[in-house]
Amino acid sequence: MIKYYIHDGIDQEGPFTIEELRSKRLNQNIQVWHNGLRYWSPVQDLPELEGFVSNEAVPPPYVMYNLPVEDSEDSYVKKRPVNLILTIVLTIIAIVIVATLANHFYKKF
Repeated sequence: MIKYYIHDGIDQEGPFTIEELRSKRLNQNIQVWHNGLRYWSPVQDLPELEGFVSNEAVPPPYVMYNLPVEDSEDSYVKKRPVNLILTIVLTIIAIVIVATLANHFYKKF
C-alpha cells in the first residue's frame, strides 16, 4: 500500500493512505510525494489523485512582518541628538584643521 506525504509550502504531513487523502482538503498548491517518486509533485499531476483537488480559491500563507524596534520612528527621534552632537563635533574638528593649515600656510609668506 502506497503511503503519501503532502506539503503545503509550509508544513509537511503524512504518511496517508489514498483513502485518508480523499478526506483531506487538497488544493492546487499542495505537493505530494510517495516512495517511487523522485521529486515532490503537484497533486493534480498524479493520476491516482485525480479529482482530489478542490477548486476553491486558497489565499497565500499569512506572513507577519515584525519590524525591529531600532527601525521604528521612535528610535530615529532618540538617535537624532546623538547625530546632531556628532555632526557639531566633526564640524569643529574640520574648522580647527583648516584654520591650522591656513595659519601654517600664511606664516611662510
